[in-house]
Amino acid sequence: MITDLLVEPSPQDLGQVRSRLAAELPAPLPDSFTRWLAIHGGSSVRPPIRMPDDGGSAELASFFTAGEIVSNYRGLSGGVSEVIPLEFVLVGQGRGGGVCLNLSPADYGSVWFADFALAVRILPDDDTRSPDIMFRLFDDWDAFLAFR
Repeated sequence: MITDLLVEPSPQDLGQVRSRLAAELPAPLPDSFTRWLAIHGGSSVRPPIRMPDDGGSAELASFFTAGEIVSNYRGLSGGVSEVIPLEFVLVGQGRGGGVCLNLSPADYGSVWFADFALAVRILPDDDTRSPDIMFRLFDDWDAFLAFR
């Protein structure tokens, strides 16, 4: 399981995590993810996990805290998160891309990979959001955690 590879988490109170995310995101994140985030948010992944991407070199190296998730979603951190379509929330990243949760009603809670290297190649600028850089990985967070 992925949780076996996590080091240096930054645990937070579950109620505070839920409140922060609910106040700042357009829809609630899946409860299984929110509970996991309160315990494991901010963790590094050692060794990094290979992720599917267009170039074959992407890795997942860390997961964000609730505050970092909000900052990335709101565009406060700038950079690569600004190419991810708004129905996705970036929850972790590494070289070449990031892991996202889908908030759209049709595929709520599914786990996706945002290929940042592909975005650099196909998007006209850093402010363009495109579903073309997104790759569906798993139906839900629990299935993703079981992956390794």
